[in-house]
Amino acid sequence: QLQKAVIPLSSSPLINILLILLRWRKWDLVKSLLQPESWEKLCSLLPERFGFAFCDLAQEKLHPIHQSRVGTPGLAKPWQTSEETASLSSTDETSVDDVVATVSEFLYFTINAGCIKFRPVLYCQLCRVFQSLLEQAGTEDPPSDLTYEFFQKFMIPSLSLFGANPALSTEVWSFLKLLPYATRYRLYEDWKGVGLERQGLGSTPS
Repeated sequence: QLQKAVIPLSSSPLINILLILLRWRKWDLVKSLLQPESWEKLCSLLPERFGFAFCDLAQEKLHPIHQSRVGTPGLAKPWQTSEETASLSSTDETSVDDVVATVSEFLYFTINAGCIKFRPVLYCQLCRVFQSLLEQAGTEDPPSDLTYEFFQKFMIPSLSLFGANPALSTEVWSFLKLLPYATRYRLYEDWKGVGLERQGLGSTPS
């Protein structure tokens, strides 16, 4: 029955127009046309179209921050002088909250569809940016409610979608270890999933 409902939906002219505008990066134009719940449903029904489009939007927004703070491991940044690289941390005022505010709107739509499973590079980039920013902040204060909610709802549960992957677990730990002890264990407690992949999301221990 679900498949029968998806087929006419995927061929709807209105749906295709919305998708085209998203791929053209016209989010500000189409954002108000649907309620957030409707965008989320579209991602669940058509994950390879809308879910992936929102992941692409998030990665595009994250790209300049990732390039300026992390770049590609092992590669130099020829556009930066050594003086610019050394002074980056003192001149870049980007915060963890800024990054979360930039990408969370798009990624929250994709949670139920589990689309981040198909975007491991985006997930790793988020981890490395958060690590860089938390290291720069060097504070033991707990994160803001905005950041905690993103870690709680998206970053930590999404790890289950990748199955047993030591590399991704290491990426997550790279920023988790920089959070206060109490915050980490509060996140662990909130992460009620058991098992792997989708079975690990939204379930409660028996």
